[in-house]
Amino acid sequence: MTLRETIMEGLKEGVETDLSSLAMRAGVDRRLVLEACLLLEKRGILKVKKPLFGIFGDFRVVRVRDFSAEEKDSIRPRIIAVANQKGGVGKTITAINLAGCLSRMGKRTLLVDMDPQAYSTSSLVSGKASKTAYEVLVEGAQPDKAVVKTGFQSLDVLASSVNLVGAEVELVGMKGREGVLKKALDRIGGSYDYVVIDCPPSLSLLTINALCACDGVLVPVQCDYFAFEGLRQLLDTIGLVRERLNGNLRLLGILLTMYEPQNPLSVRIAEEARKKFKGAVLKPMIHRDSVLSEAARQRKPIVYFDEDCRASREYIEVASFIVQNG
Repeated sequence: MTLRETIMEGLKEGVETDLSSLAMRAGVDRRLVLEACLLLEKRGILKVKKPLFGIFGDFRVVRVRDFSAEEKDSIRPRIIAVANQKGGVGKTITAINLAGCLSRMGKRTLLVDMDPQAYSTSSLVSGKASKTAYEVLVEGAQPDKAVVKTGFQSLDVLASSVNLVGAEVELVGMKGREGVLKKALDRIGGSYDYVVIDCPPSLSLLTINALCACDGVLVPVQCDYFAFEGLRQLLDTIGLVRERLNGNLRLLGILLTMYEPQNPLSVRIAEEARKKFKGAVLKPMIHRDSVLSEAARQRKPIVYFDEDCRASREYIEVASFIVQNG
């Protein structure tokens, strides 16, 4: 059951309920429950009343109506996995900047760092979370304890750590091991419009968890000599997961990265990709640009670092595609 469904189950139409009771019922932090309630209020489903006594009071929540048939599917966040088992293709940069652009567009966004290298976490967060994805997946810790505010409006990170390397071994003997991440996201996803998962550079159990939890997969491919190495295996894996574990999974598209128009090899790879995979390759391409590395060094998504640069425009175009098709 998702967080928003849990909230609705705990409310009776026309009867006020305090926010703390809903948070206790859901088993997550009050902040995440409040954000989920505010999103439902925008749809006219709930009414959220501010505390009568400022910081000493509690929010009161009233259910105005139930979900319509169309809303039952749309209440859950759209979950996008950014995946490629080949390293160095711009996967983490894409995950960070896609999440950043979605948040800049006013979408409540959670970036889930499933890579033990934790580059997404360190590129956006200066402090440490009390828990990380390791404790959530292996020890059953409350997922909201691993969520860290980034300082950018509407953008949070579910933090990673090097301990995730050991999660592979510890998850193997666990019942329903491929669905652990999905269950965790169900508990907190109601606070967000979009969840972006940065997968590890491997077809590991962590990546399988991401594929089982998500609605769509975005595959970054570097415009270089070994561009298609392992890509067919990844696409076959996506097909198997869709067939056996997640019937809603689909390929959102292949995103060409590190494109250099002055490099004949880069141009040829881009042309071959569009011929080989036809309509699967996204129209926008990400050019090789040092400003992306500088933005990451400053712990900022590119759209918050320099909104007018070419890289910002390219990732905004990708985010717009996701909103329209994701």
